[in-house]
Amino acid sequence: MPLHRQLKQWSDRKKWVEEPFIKSYLFVHINRIDAYYIKKVLIGMKIGGISNKSIGNRVKGLLFDLKAMRNNGIFVPIVTLILKPVRKIKQYFS
Repeated sequence: MPLHRQLKQWSDRKKWVEEPFIKSYLFVHINRIDAYYIKKVLIGMKIGGISNKSIGNRVKGLLFDLKAMRNNGIFVPIVTLILKPVRKIKQYFS
């Protein structure tokens, strides 16, 4: 449901609240997925990529990850910040 933040004021306080953009509509989320097995390789991918070509690209990727975590409310991303680059080290040697 599309939401927006609005500052509401009561007699004793102010508070930011999330409200639907369209208050008179009812949104229904139906979560039904049909899955099928395909016995064929559709895309062949290599390990690594542009983000792993250089240390500068890794730093850009790290900053992008930090921004995404901050935007999604992950305020202590220490484990992720350590494990993600460590996991990618093997790509430089294969």
